[in-house]
Amino acid sequence: MSSTASDQLSLAKVYYQEQRYPEAKTALEHAVREQPDLAEAWQLLGLSYYCLQDYAQSESAQRKSLALAQVAHTYFGLGLALAAQAKYDEAISSFDKALELEPNNQHARASLVETLINQGQERLAGNNFPVAERSLDRAIKLNRSDPRPVVLLARHFAASNLEGRAKQIVSEAVGHGAKSDDLTALVQELGIQALPSATAGVQKQQARDAVAKSEQIPCPICKMPIMEWATTCPYCKQRIRQSTMMAAAEAIKPSWQEVAYKIITVLWILQGAWSIYSGLQFVESVDRGTRELTGAGASNVGGMTGYFWVIGLVQIALGIGLWFENETVQFIAKIICYLALLVNGLAFIQSVALGHGLAIVISLVQLSITCLTMYLISYASGDSAMGV
Repeated sequence: MSSTASDQLSLAKVYYQEQRYPEAKTALEHAVREQPDLAEAWQLLGLSYYCLQDYAQSESAQRKSLALAQVAHTYFGLGLALAAQAKYDEAISSFDKALELEPNNQHARASLVETLINQGQERLAGNNFPVAERSLDRAIKLNRSDPRPVVLLARHFAASNLEGRAKQIVSEAVGHGAKSDDLTALVQELGIQALPSATAGVQKQQARDAVAKSEQIPCPICKMPIMEWATTCPYCKQRIRQSTMMAAAEAIKPSWQEVAYKIITVLWILQGAWSIYSGLQFVESVDRGTRELTGAGASNVGGMTGYFWVIGLVQIALGIGLWFENETVQFIAKIICYLALLVNGLAFIQSVALGHGLAIVISLVQLSITCLTMYLISYASGDSAMGV
């Protein structure tokens, strides 16, 4: 480092600490002209531009710094500049990289939450609901006590006739200590009395925290506890190893209920397709047999074909509705499950009375599958009676 560039950088640091950002910018511009490969000067210049609200120049300076040295603080600065320009996807990626390098960087975490909320609001306004839901859901998981993403997402669900999901996330947020006037008003609007799922939410988070603690290992350099996938120690700032993981600190696996629910919906759709296929094969077989016996086709082929098509398409439509968690379809599916419980229960009683061992086992399996399906539908719809 040349003496002139070093002196200008030292002077700029003083200016920056005193919040004299124009003077800091001038000194840093001189420093990078003298020594263009000075990563620290580019990084501080980017922050100075940011404080002066020149976000495009801030982004450019931070990128030049990253080209020379990839450090968490520079990714954080780049994320700030990108977020200020509403380049939310790129900003989120930058904050994720900062957290990969420094998992305990609270400034990066807080800025990531803020950016996710802003992205969620923008996408809701633009009717891009899938992206909005993902952004707000991640913001909630990153900061359970922040009521803003909860209110935005719950109001969106309520407006989309998904009141069960709205009640579920509001109940969990209250259980995690989120507080605001808007959240209190939303509790009253949704008619939430008891909050059974809130306790479950707290217990789930406590379980996640326990798992995270169990994944901590001592830093090989300073011996402080760090996550086993960390690439840089947040205490001694020493590089530990390379990693291709992005935002591992925020990776949250879906619950087994969510996975099983999606599997059930796919099976429901496949069952509908099978009903159509097997029904058409049956009709074709009947028609062929009738022709062999009488020389003419069956008279009611059209009616039988239409019956199997209707049955199959209804099952497929229900499966698709369940996949997208439509509350009306979920209610219809639960009614069908109640009828299936009645039929299978009677079959089980009859099998026991007749002493048919295989029939008893089949009835028990059918009862178990039906009960599991009802539980998963209730869980997905936020029904406190069965979904907790």
